[in-house]
Amino acid sequence: MSAAHEIVTIQAGSFANFIGTHWWNIQESSFCYTPDSSVPLDINHDVMFREGLNLRGEVTYTPRLVLVDIQDNLTSIRKECPLYRSPKEDESKLLWDGQVEVIKGETVRKNPFLDEFERLSNPSTSNADKTGKSKEKISACSYDFNSPDTVWCDFLRTNLHPRSFCLFQEISPSAEKKPFNLYSNGEDLYARSGKEMIEEAIRRMSEECDYLQGFHVLFDAHNGFSGISNKILEYLEDEYKHLPSLCFPVFQENENMPIQDMKVQMNRLYAVLNSMSNLNNNCSFFSPLSLSDDIVTQSQPYKSFPFLDYNPYLLYHTSAIYAAAIDTLTSPFRLKAMKFTMSDITSSMSTYGRKLVCSSTCLPFPLSHDDHLSAMVEKDIPEHYMTSLTPFYKPASERTLFQSSVLRGVPGNRFQKPGKSLFRSMQLEEIFGEYLNKYSSSSVTTATVFTEKVSVDVPFPKIFKPAVSDCGFLDQRLNANQKGVSKVPVAASFCSSDSAGDFLESILSQATKLSFKEYVKNTEATYEKDNYIEIMENLRGLQDNYINY
Repeated sequence: MSAAHEIVTIQAGSFANFIGTHWWNIQESSFCYTPDSSVPLDINHDVMFREGLNLRGEVTYTPRLVLVDIQDNLTSIRKECPLYRSPKEDESKLLWDGQVEVIKGETVRKNPFLDEFERLSNPSTSNADKTGKSKEKISACSYDFNSPDTVWCDFLRTNLHPRSFCLFQEISPSAEKKPFNLYSNGEDLYARSGKEMIEEAIRRMSEECDYLQGFHVLFDAHNGFSGISNKILEYLEDEYKHLPSLCFPVFQENENMPIQDMKVQMNRLYAVLNSMSNLNNNCSFFSPLSLSDDIVTQSQPYKSFPFLDYNPYLLYHTSAIYAAAIDTLTSPFRLKAMKFTMSDITSSMSTYGRKLVCSSTCLPFPLSHDDHLSAMVEKDIPEHYMTSLTPFYKPASERTLFQSSVLRGVPGNRFQKPGKSLFRSMQLEEIFGEYLNKYSSSSVTTATVFTEKVSVDVPFPKIFKPAVSDCGFLDQRLNANQKGVSKVPVAASFCSSDSAGDFLESILSQATKLSFKEYVKNTEATYEKDNYIEIMENLRGLQDNYINY
């Protein structure tokens, strides 16, 4: 087994699984099977992937993942990927000579993309190796996932271990009353049918690790999955207290935005309050991700990116942006030349109890094909600023205490323009630090630089503007984007910023309204006045950490 410092990832909820699907796709598409010194391979994939054996004795390579969702969302794949399916039994060779009734489940609806992926990942039908990692690339056909009806499993190009799935059978997201919008129903479902299933899956994944360094947790923080996720976080705090957990609560769902229904708004707010309080109690630090500052109504304006043309109403688009950012944000403790552990990052970023951390990204990093990073530092161009992924955070105009920033995909010879002496004696991280001080300054900055780009190959959405060239750098020349973008340089930052206090104030002020308290008292089965007061005091205490330090 690998001596990598492993991480177990937990995804809970539909939108969290959209993000996770893109994230695993990004990692899978960056695998390299032929030695090539010209291709930078900085990420150690053994951190988040695991080797195993299937029933045929073949070596497999699948994510260290616990995936929580409802069965109805698994519309186009089976729990058993091709690597783990048993050979079909010969139905004619039955020992029983009496009447046999054959009951078949509903046929899985596969799209052309999944058909091609399954063919390429099956060792018997392609030149895939025994781990199921195909040496052929998925064709750049115009697979169309730009529909509100797209679900995350429609574009999953990674084989998952059957034990990764923790699926709830009795919940339907299309039920007329939508009971799973309620936070308390998530807690109830976890207690009734999820506790043993999920905790066993986490325990198995964790016990397989030799040097487990922590957990990633992505979850829908606005509905019943927040209730499930909060119980998961309590379990992690009880059983793995010595290990850090880095959490990304997310808030978008496949509904018309902005959300107009007052009852839905109050259901969301109650779930958010519980999630934020529980995160403050039971994780190392958390970074809320939303392209709207109002996480309750998801109202406009939505974040704009200088070189992206995306649809903020499509989960397929927005989740891809988050995935590229998360892959970059978490890279410092996943590198082969690992300088930091997850514990190093989480402990420094949560100093003074400031556990709510802001995220931002440059997707792609706005370096022209013929330019250098040193020249970007000398200029003052708004398009070079990072774009915030966390409500209320403004990277260019914030007081930031601590910052963990990553720049990936820029070759070493593109940092300093030849003949320039301004940055001649600086290391690459120091030049990147100068860029950060200009566009997103911080009291203490930890900078990480490496050359491997983010892979945005099929099925990543085609959201890059024509100014982004095939190789990911900016290029205004004609036909620079003729083949389509496959890899891009990306920058991303975690920041301990004062604006996190403003974000907390926005949800706390909504929670003090009498109509909200009366509504949740009558709809949420777990509501108790004393518990509600404790949640509010907990979040007020967290908010104080952004005022007093």
